[in-house]
Amino acid sequence: MHEWTGVAIALVSSGIGGTMTVNPVAAALLAAQLVGEPITPNLVLGLIAVFAGIWIATTETKQP
Repeated sequence: MHEWTGVAIALVSSGIGGTMTVNPVAAALLAAQLVGEPITPNLVLGLIAVFAGIWIATTETKQP
């Protein structure tokens, strides 16, 4: 078992979900800064899709 698994189990699931969804965004931005990975239109579209997914997942629906 990895060390982070024990930490993840100790955290609240909503807290884990919030950080796990940001991983692709952080990885893309760090890759651009640290190793010069180009920011292409496909990357931008992917980041927009990730943010849209985070927004949809965290937005509460109003009950009638």
